[in-house]
Amino acid sequence: MAAAALLTACGGAARNGECHIHGELCSDKWDGEYIFFVPMYDKEAVGVDSVKIKGRTFDFTTAKSCVSDIRLSWRTRYGTQSLLVAYEPGEVSVRIDSVSSGWGTPLNDSLQAWKERSERYNTTAESLLKAAHNFGVAGDSVAANAMKAQARAARNEYLEATICLADATEGTPLADFLNIRVLNRK
Repeated sequence: MAAAALLTACGGAARNGECHIHGELCSDKWDGEYIFFVPMYDKEAVGVDSVKIKGRTFDFTTAKSCVSDIRLSWRTRYGTQSLLVAYEPGEVSVRIDSVSSGWGTPLNDSLQAWKERSERYNTTAESLLKAAHNFGVAGDSVAANAMKAQARAARNEYLEATICLADATEGTPLADFLNIRVLNRK
């Protein structure tokens, strides 16, 4: 009966145009602490929302439309990665861990894929630029320039994919976030 009540309550959130976020943490050491939902860009977003963590989980429902960063207090967040979540009608599941993830609605699935692409790009770019630096220090400007060219190509590919995502999600909080905070457009 409890499961049926939960399904009814969660389904109601989506029907009412609300975003319901169910979160899980990797450890119970944060039980009793608050988790925060910090708007990343929204002209109408005011303030930060928070909920208390109980039994390694938290639930948050909102009718807002924005992208928020889910994070623990700066005093207790060591070992966890904050997570961007798009508020849109439906059920969103998140896991806060050393590598956090979120899924469940079209925008959040797209946001998770973009996050993973961003992390791959950052790793690749760091490796290429470090190699370029090392070749430069060793006096091999040809190899250094080749590494820099590869880094530029990786950046261009990443930016093109980000622009495509922003354009494909036009009119959503995800597009606003990408255009303003990532691409510096608008």
